[in-house]
Amino acid sequence: MRSVAESCGTVCDETEVSIGIRAAAVDRKKGFVLNGEPIWIQGANRHQQFPYIGNAASDNAQFRDALKLKEAGFNFVRLAHYPQSPAFLDACDRVGLLVVEPVPGWQFCNEGQFKEVALQNIRDMIRRDRNHPCVAFWEVSLNETGDTAETNWLNWRGATDEFFRECHLTAKAEHPGCLTSGDTLGRKNPQYVGFDIPHPICDGFDITKEFMPDKLFFTREYGDFDFGGNYSTTRQVRGNGEKAMRLSAWNFQHSLNKIRASGDSMGAAIWVGVDYNRGYYPCVPLCTSGVFDTFRLPKYSREFFASQISLQKGNPVIFIASYWSEREI
Repeated sequence: MRSVAESCGTVCDETEVSIGIRAAAVDRKKGFVLNGEPIWIQGANRHQQFPYIGNAASDNAQFRDALKLKEAGFNFVRLAHYPQSPAFLDACDRVGLLVVEPVPGWQFCNEGQFKEVALQNIRDMIRRDRNHPCVAFWEVSLNETGDTAETNWLNWRGATDEFFRECHLTAKAEHPGCLTSGDTLGRKNPQYVGFDIPHPICDGFDITKEFMPDKLFFTREYGDFDFGGNYSTTRQVRGNGEKAMRLSAWNFQHSLNKIRASGDSMGAAIWVGVDYNRGYYPCVPLCTSGVFDTFRLPKYSREFFASQISLQKGNPVIFIASYWSEREI
């Protein structure tokens, strides 16, 4: 886009916008279909956080994250749980990483102005990033925000089926033909809500089979919380040694096997791609279930996922998960 001064005909302002053209769909038999080709979504969640500088990262740092995740065997990133730097989306466009972009929100919903802001956030998110071909679908539910009698004490009042359906329809009005996704957590009638791609709870998939048999699900988080919650055995720092890192890799493999064996999944994303600082649980200030630590150094689980993509390409690899240290008892 360019603005031209009428008096002299010279360019006074210019902006370049890159776009991409691609077709994305979900087929009950074929799975996720990109440009007519079915692909399995092998994803990772990403918090936009870097050591010492937090979110204040350079464009090059954003690009390196995308490249490292791609080389680790992932073809998909979930931007947990908010729109992230345009530089990261630019990088995903270039290296070939698909993305689900979520509306900001986490375990909270209220009536009135809060809902109005949430709906406007959906519009703003789509308007900013709709030209990125990497964005495969839009997550328009407030993350982990249900609507049941048991969860109302968590300030989830107002997270009704009617409101989440409005979130779905708001995205469709803003970007006709787009794919929406969202949590089935606490939904009384998921069919009515209408998400194109439902998210079950962690690595469970009963909600889809029971209420949405005509749709495939996307497991937005797996491999971490089911193995001990905030003290998950998947959460291992590199300094814990090879036995600990092998356990973390085994957890991911176990969960992935269950998901792929279900027959109802189009893909899944691990929690999490890169270790990060966390705020809601002060007793455990770091989440260390990443395949990379916070300095982007790889753990053994990184090699497991790299081996999966290598198998798909017909190039099996062998990684010896050991530092050749003395045997641990």
